[in-house]
Amino acid sequence: MKIIGIFFVLSFCFLQADFGHRLGSEASPCKKYPENSLEVFQCAIKNKFFNRKSFAYFETDIQETKDHKIVLFHHKSKPFSLLYQKYQKNLVPDVLKVNTFFDLIPYKKSNKKVYLEVLKKYKNIEKIRSIRIKDLNLSDIQKFKLYGKKYKIPTLKSILEYAKDRLPQDKKIMLEIKSIYTKEGRKTFLDMVEVYKKYLNIDLLLRLGKEEKKHYKYLTHKKTSKNKKPQFASKLVGGLDEWCKILNKKKIFILRAGGIKYDLCSDVMVYSLSKYRPF
Repeated sequence: MKIIGIFFVLSFCFLQADFGHRLGSEASPCKKYPENSLEVFQCAIKNKFFNRKSFAYFETDIQETKDHKIVLFHHKSKPFSLLYQKYQKNLVPDVLKVNTFFDLIPYKKSNKKVYLEVLKKYKNIEKIRSIRIKDLNLSDIQKFKLYGKKYKIPTLKSILEYAKDRLPQDKKIMLEIKSIYTKEGRKTFLDMVEVYKKYLNIDLLLRLGKEEKKHYKYLTHKKTSKNKKPQFASKLVGGLDEWCKILNKKKIFILRAGGIKYDLCSDVMVYSLSKYRPF
């Protein structure tokens, strides 16, 4: 019975909303706003999520647009994944739901015209459900309405600018890299982070690929295989070694999303176990 009780408590802790994940979209009263939107972040700051016990840090996801701007968006276009199909049939809990481009930007009256314009303008896009952030310029991305309402996909700069005078400097913002696919986009991104680190406590997150997870020990930066180069689920132009040379100069930490507490470019411990909560 004791084992069952412990399992129940751990399960509850895992499933409870985290006040910083995707800028606070998993906790009341901000659930009504789209994840990774400026509006959900404004709500979280206004309600001082950063002072709550379940808060570890604000986390968001960044991607590069076709014209090398940096925006906040989580998933690529994967509407037919098994998890997506199970979610549609209510077979998986809400905490595991998949929000694709098509989910967050429904093909309805408020977005229909923009979708048709995009298909006509970008010849490389064959159909609506295959649209990705990297396929579109920022000006077109911001014509879309999240949830079919007034909300837009925000730029990273708009989020950092809002946080600059409102988020205490001892409260961290983690930027998980989903896709930075050009050196121009990387320069734009890292130069921006360097500027705002003067006002905010910012670190980067990188997600490992499925195979590479086997070659890392849990909660440590050490690799178990010296012969295998890391492969990341995050799209990282130039590879990690090239990034590390730049990050070390700019004094920016990059950590492995999902359990690691060390900087991937050095042996520096960024988080103690008691403070770190992986996403």
